[in-house]
Amino acid sequence: RVALLATAPPATGERIATTALMPAEEAGARLAALRPRAWAPDRAAALEALAAFRRANPGPFATLYVADGVEHAAEGDAFTPFATALGEAGPMTLARAEAHPARVLPPPRAEADRLIVNVLQTPVGAPTEATVLARTGDGRAIASATVAIPAEATRAEAAIDLPIEIRNQVVRLDLEPEAGAAGTVLLDERFRRRPVGLSSALDTAADAPLTGDLFYLERALAPYAEIRRGTPEQLLSRQIAVLVLADRDVPEGREREALTRWVEQGGMLIRFAGPRLAERPDPLLPVALRAGERQLGGALSWDRPQALAPFPEGSPFVGLTPPAEVTVERQVLAEPSARLTDRSWARLADGTPLVTSEARGQGRIVLFHVTANAEWSNLPLSGLFVDMLRRLVALSSGVQGSDGEAPLAPLEILDGFGRLGAPSPAAAPLPANRVEETAASPRHPPGWYGSAGRAEDAAWGRALNLSAHLPPPR
Repeated sequence: RVALLATAPPATGERIATTALMPAEEAGARLAALRPRAWAPDRAAALEALAAFRRANPGPFATLYVADGVEHAAEGDAFTPFATALGEAGPMTLARAEAHPARVLPPPRAEADRLIVNVLQTPVGAPTEATVLARTGDGRAIASATVAIPAEATRAEAAIDLPIEIRNQVVRLDLEPEAGAAGTVLLDERFRRRPVGLSSALDTAADAPLTGDLFYLERALAPYAEIRRGTPEQLLSRQIAVLVLADRDVPEGREREALTRWVEQGGMLIRFAGPRLAERPDPLLPVALRAGERQLGGALSWDRPQALAPFPEGSPFVGLTPPAEVTVERQVLAEPSARLTDRSWARLADGTPLVTSEARGQGRIVLFHVTANAEWSNLPLSGLFVDMLRRLVALSSGVQGSDGEAPLAPLEILDGFGRLGAPSPAAAPLPANRVEETAASPRHPPGWYGSAGRAEDAAWGRALNLSAHLPPPR
C-alpha cells in the first residue's frame, strides 16, 4: 500500500495533506496525474501533514522522496527537518535530478532599444547556455538572446536588441528549453507605458511656435509617449515616468523635496539649460555648473559655433550619428572634475559636455547644456533631437495604468509548465497597488490580472510573475 504527499499547496487553496493508504495501482494513476505548481513548495506544511499521517499510521514505512535538489530560500530551512522526519520513519531513497541545473528567469531590465535579461541557475561544473525568447501576444517569437553561463556561475545576462516600436509588442519572455512558471515572465505596462511630464518657467508662452520652451519637446515626444503638462507638483501628483524641466529652476522648498524623493524612488528627471538655470543652478543637476553661459560665435566672441562629437562608449546615444549641420552657439559649462568624463553622454567637438547624467538613488538626472528651443542651438530642429529623447524615455522605469486599491481579478493564470489558462476557483482578486509586492500563491497565482470587461486587452492587464520574488536557486 502507498500514500502520496505533495509538498506544494494545492490549487484549491486547501492545506497540504497526505493521502490515505491505497493500492499501488491506484497510487500510480494519481502519481501520473500530478502536475507542477506555479508557486514555491511549503515543506513546513508538508512536515505537519507527515506528522498527522504518522499519528494515524504509527508503524515504520519506506519513502521514495522525489526532490528538485533546490533549497527554496523563500520558505527558510524547511528541507532539512522534513527530510529528517522522513528518514526517522524508515528507509528513505532520494531521487533527485542532477543532469540539468535549476533555472529562474527574473523580470528584465529595460534600456534604450533593448531588454537586459538575467538567468539564475544552480552552479554546475561545465559551461552552459540558455535561450530567452521574446513573444508577442499571439505567441510569435520575434527575438531571442543566448545567455552563456560560465562553469560554477549562478548568474549571467544578455541583451535582446529591439527598437522601441517592436519592444512594445512583446508581452512575455520564455526561458528555453526549460519550461515552467519560473522561466516565464509576463511583460505589462511597466515595460511600455512612459508618461512624460513637461514643465517650463513660463507656461503661458511655452507653446509659442519656434520659440516656446516646450514647442519642440512636445512635437518630438508626442508620437511615442503620453504627454502631460503642468507644474512639477501637479505632475508628480500622478504616476509619471519622466519629467522634463525646460529652463525651470527648482528653488529650495517643497517642490525640490518632492522632486528629490521622486528621482530617488526611480524617476527620470531631464533638464534643459537656459538663462534662468545659468544664473540659479540647484542641487538637482548631474554636475556642478559654472556661473553664467558660454557664447560661441557672434560679435562678442572669438569662438565659432561647435559641432557635436561622436557619442562616447557607454552613452545611450551610441549608434546615433550627429549630423554635421547641428551646431551649438551657447551652452552652460560644467565645472571640471574627475568624474565629468564618466557623466558625459554627449560632447561638443571641443570636448565640452552637451549632455551629462548622474544616477540618484534608483532614478537618474540628465542635463542638456543647451535650451529646449532653437535659441542656443539648432539641435531641436533635427531628427537627432527626437532620437535622443526617445532613447532617454526608453531608459526610464515605466508606470502602471491602475492606481489605488481597485481590485484586479485574475484573467489568465500560469500553470507549473508556464502555460496560460483559466483561473481556478481559489484564485482571488488582487489590489492594484499590491501587485508588485505580492508573491505567487494558490490564492494569487502568477498570470494576468485586470478588469473582466477588458480580458482581451492583455497589454492593459497587470502581470504577477513567480520569478519576481524567487531568490537565486541553490
